[in-house]
Amino acid sequence: MRVYGYCKPRVGAWIAGALLLVAAPSLRAQQVGTIAGEVVESGSMRPISGAQIYVVGREIGSLSNAEGRFLIPGVPAGDHTLRVEVIGYATQDHVVTVQAGQTSTVRFELENAAVDLDEIIVTGTPGATRRRAIGTSVASVDVEKKLADVPITSVSDLLTGREAGMVS
Repeated sequence: MRVYGYCKPRVGAWIAGALLLVAAPSLRAQQVGTIAGEVVESGSMRPISGAQIYVVGREIGSLSNAEGRFLIPGVPAGDHTLRVEVIGYATQDHVVTVQAGQTSTVRFELENAAVDLDEIIVTGTPGATRRRAIGTSVASVDVEKKLADVPITSVSDLLTGREAGMVS
């Protein structure tokens, strides 16, 4: 005689676990929403492409396309600060309320901002770096003086052999 009583709970538990796995993505999807919007220039309302839009404090974001539009899926429900950054324009923040399973929309109208290009430092490390924060030596090339000394046809001609260790 075989006893099947021990199989039924295991099969039942397996079925319940399988149903939970199938339902889990839809439950998670209900706890997140999407942020959509556009980035335009203030005044002219021209779209700004290549702007970086991200949720502050989270590792989610997007870039605006040629029409200035962007889409950030998978944003947890709740209030979030959305920031947009692009060279040549002032950084701007908006507080966005994301509803579970919904799409929140936002429009950024960016003002032009002057970019200080007194000195550009090129390093192999990501992010902004200040001269005094770099642990290695920094060489400067006086472009105006070099152009007066010798005709330069490319950036490579400008840098090669001008400073010790410089390879382009």
